[in-house]
Amino acid sequence: MAESSTITGEQFERAHRLIDLHVEELKALLSYCKSRQTREDGVPAILILDDFTRADKQSMHPSLGDEALKSFYADLALALALLVESTGGDPYYPSICPAMSAIAEQAFSLLPFTAWKTGMEAG
Repeated sequence: MAESSTITGEQFERAHRLIDLHVEELKALLSYCKSRQTREDGVPAILILDDFTRADKQSMHPSLGDEALKSFYADLALALALLVESTGGDPYYPSICPAMSAIAEQAFSLLPFTAWKTGMEAG
């Protein structure tokens, strides 16, 4: 069973700093993701596979060098979710969902970073 966690004040501060520094880029990324025709294009996803069914094999843990990246993506997910919430969100679609879609979009660079601001189409 997964352990529940709460978001700390420090995490909110880091997320708000990301918003303050990159609000236009983050809004443009969310806007681009919202405009995509996911039925035609598919939805980018980041998959992390681990086999929890085998007691003889330990589950994977990120390497120590990945801790900063894990923290960055957690802060970015929170910042994006907060931006979605600030625009009213969607009562039937949790705000973390478009945030994670935007992170996957950014991670796979389906749309060049410079195009986020201009709204250019990918491809």
